[in-house]
Amino acid sequence: MHVYHSLPQGWTLKKTVDLQNDKKKALLVNGCATVVAVLMAAVMHCFVPIQTLFSGSDELSQYLIRMGILLGGMLVYLVLHEATHGLTMKACGAKNLSFGFTGLYAYCGSKTDYFDRFTYFLTALSPLIVWGAVFAALQLTLPGEWFWIVWLWQITNVSGAAGDVYIVLYLSRLDRPFLVHDDGVVMHVALQEEA
Repeated sequence: MHVYHSLPQGWTLKKTVDLQNDKKKALLVNGCATVVAVLMAAVMHCFVPIQTLFSGSDELSQYLIRMGILLGGMLVYLVLHEATHGLTMKACGAKNLSFGFTGLYAYCGSKTDYFDRFTYFLTALSPLIVWGAVFAALQLTLPGEWFWIVWLWQITNVSGAAGDVYIVLYLSRLDRPFLVHDDGVVMHVALQEEA
C-alpha cells in the first residue's frame, strides 16, 4: 500500500474522470444504480413480500416510528459511507481529507494525496464491503418485521456505491501502474513515464 502526499517524480497526470460534470458518465452511473436498486428490491420481493414492510404495526405511531427509522437510517448511512472512505484513507496514510456534498453526490476526497492501485481500490470499495457485512449481520439478527428496513439500507449501500464500482472497473482496465488523486469529485490518474 502506498500513499504519496504529492505527485512523485517520473509520474504524469494523463486521465481525468469527472462523474459530476461528465453528463454521459453520470447518467450511466446513476442509471446502473437505479437498475441495481430495482433488481435487488424485485428479487427480494419474491422471497419476502414488500408488504411486510407495512405489517406488524398495529398502531399508526408504530408505523411512523419504523418509517422514521428507515429514512433516518438512510441519512445516517450516507454520512457513514463517506466516513468509511475517510477512515480507510487515513488508515492507509492519507493526510489531507475533505468532505462535502455537491448537490448530486456526497464525497470524501483528498486535497494532496495520490493512491496506488491497491490502496485506491481498497478505499473506494471499503463502504460497500464494510456496510454490506453490517447490514447482512443485521438481517440475520433482527426480527422479521425489520427485514425490509434493513434490506432498503442494503439497497442504498449497494446502489450508492455505483460510482465507486464504476471507477474501480474503469481503472482496472489500465495495464500499467497508476496513481489516483481523488479530490472527492474528480479523479486524476497519473501514469509512470516510460524510460
